[in-house]
Amino acid sequence: MNTFNARDWHRKSGVVLITAMTALLTSCETTKSSHMATSQSKDRVSPPLVKFAQTPELNIALHNSVAPCSGPVSRNVLLQPQEISPNADDVLQTQLVVREIERCVPIWSSDDKRWEWQVKSLRTYGFPKDHARPINPADPYDPNIAWSAPGPTFILNTGTAPDRADGSRFKMTLYNYLTASNDYGECEPLANDADNPHYKAPNCFHGNNVTNFHFHGFHISPQPHQDYVLLSLEPFGSSRSTYSAHPHGDTVVGHYKYDVPPLRGNQAPGTHWYHAHKHGATAMQVLNGLVGTFEVHGEFDRQLDAIYARQGQKLEDRLMVVQQLDDQLPGLGGTQARYPLVNGQASPIVKMHPGEIQRWRFVGATMQVAAQLDIGFEEQANGDKPDPVVRQIAMDGVQFAPENYLCQTVINGPDCRADDDPTPGDFTLNPGNRIDLLVQAPLEKGTYLMTHRLMTALGDEATKRVDARTRAIVGLQQQTGDQSRNPALLILVVEGDAKKMDFPTRDEFPKLPAYLADLPAPPKPNNVITYQMSGQTKASEVFFTINDKPYDATCIDESFTLEEVNQIQLENNSQVKHPFHIHTNPFQLISTKSYDGDAVVETTYRPPYVWMDTLALPLAKTDSIAPKAPPPEPPATEFGQAIIRYQALNFTGEFVDHCHILGHEDRGMMQNVIATCPNGNWGVPTSDGGSECVSATIQPPPMCP
Repeated sequence: MNTFNARDWHRKSGVVLITAMTALLTSCETTKSSHMATSQSKDRVSPPLVKFAQTPELNIALHNSVAPCSGPVSRNVLLQPQEISPNADDVLQTQLVVREIERCVPIWSSDDKRWEWQVKSLRTYGFPKDHARPINPADPYDPNIAWSAPGPTFILNTGTAPDRADGSRFKMTLYNYLTASNDYGECEPLANDADNPHYKAPNCFHGNNVTNFHFHGFHISPQPHQDYVLLSLEPFGSSRSTYSAHPHGDTVVGHYKYDVPPLRGNQAPGTHWYHAHKHGATAMQVLNGLVGTFEVHGEFDRQLDAIYARQGQKLEDRLMVVQQLDDQLPGLGGTQARYPLVNGQASPIVKMHPGEIQRWRFVGATMQVAAQLDIGFEEQANGDKPDPVVRQIAMDGVQFAPENYLCQTVINGPDCRADDDPTPGDFTLNPGNRIDLLVQAPLEKGTYLMTHRLMTALGDEATKRVDARTRAIVGLQQQTGDQSRNPALLILVVEGDAKKMDFPTRDEFPKLPAYLADLPAPPKPNNVITYQMSGQTKASEVFFTINDKPYDATCIDESFTLEEVNQIQLENNSQVKHPFHIHTNPFQLISTKSYDGDAVVETTYRPPYVWMDTLALPLAKTDSIAPKAPPPEPPATEFGQAIIRYQALNFTGEFVDHCHILGHEDRGMMQNVIATCPNGNWGVPTSDGGSECVSATIQPPPMCP
């Protein structure tokens, strides 16, 4: 039997928090009869809204049939998603259900300068409230199902050594109770793109009720039944359709069983996440809230905890899933909810003691250009009040080397020295990114605001970048929930008795394990992968390609051989920072070249290099934007560039790289990638999830012309 994680260092009121989170996220739940997906439920009456008791300690304003989903949103303490941990045998076995539900969503009113409730019909994850009693797969209305956006947090343990597969095993059945339909291949009509000749299947928004599950940040096999994004899981009662199935994948109706063998020791412990990844529907489903997190625990966590144990303290650990929830995409009737939520909450409150240090795990579970965020604490209005101090300790779920922790290389650049002040400014959180921070509260009690910058989508001027710095007045008005201008991302309230806690020194900070050593420069030339927007100056002509072609599901664009180090030159022809993401293995960033107008900015990093799995590509030169499609385009030397090193390890099979602005991915900015054995074939999967290459005879799909 699985148990909920009960870490006493920040879950003293865990039962209250879990109950309150479930109440908050299900309090406005109704189900439309048109969403009933199975024959067993055709005549079922939608269950009444459940009334949850108020929790005075958290002051949660619940909205149900008695108190409608309307009016201002009360300020709440940050709640944590429900945590689910492995059993005594280190196996986490669970279920997820996908169903469309009407929910109360906080939306910022620019007119009234406050958060207000709106009803949104969202595809949402459900999971067992009581893992001792599995969900009845024939009943999407099983009262044992809890619903939340984000979904639950799964706690796993990494393997004990790089060559050992002895970590947690993850077994999960995913049920699709969305509305069955036979028109999954039909493109959703865009309001401004009706005449765009490039907006056509399969590179269009389509199949919104077909789903699957991506393990973002995991070093596991891309083949069934693991990180298998070529899967099309159709709803119960549906029939197979032209574009719902990937030509190299599987189409399954109703449910699919994922089974990840015990994690290997070279799975980085850290903050990882999951989300739906069906091409054509990825943007919609992530915008609806089909996301959640994994926390993979390992030696890095144990060493951090030991540092604070020696100080006589416990390191409190908080998860912040940053989302923008809406029922429709921009261009399809959506309002493009500009201001993000954290764990489904609007500007929640985090409480800390003076001088206390906490670990904050931020997850960029977003999908829009307008979700490319710079986050940081607002400078205090009176100028003499100290700010919280922040240190980044991991990027995309992979720990920093002590040198990068000391200098804060990601934000301060590669030339910082040990005697520099490492206090950083804002941290960049692009769609797909995760950043782990150590945050120290000031010794002075009071209220502090974590705010964010937003980048808007392209307007009439293709190169226009709008920074809307969100600010709020610090003081009594803010503490009562009233804010000026735009909302804060988080509100830090410092109160109580002071705690004596210090940041780790360089010598104390956990050393990198051997499997995270720097990748050497390979002898062969760079691969070149160019992310392209063409027709950028007019919405009805814009389309998205990689290396001059939209996504082609029938062939392979990039091939990597196991254990061979590849140096890749990533290019960007636009003034949008497309977040490049590749599955199965992380990569190291070596250098970047970006344009600020016509001025070029080049940065070469020094070892040890930072590991990541999602990188916002540098901007192209202003006048290099191709106004029409297709190319010719300006020379690649005018494009934004990044050099990365990537090594495929352990697992053969087909996966993808793509833009994590997911509307770009759904419309063609994705390509198929394979990892093969040295002889060019796929290895035979082994019981531990790896690939046996000795007698490999399975031939992969053909390469693209």
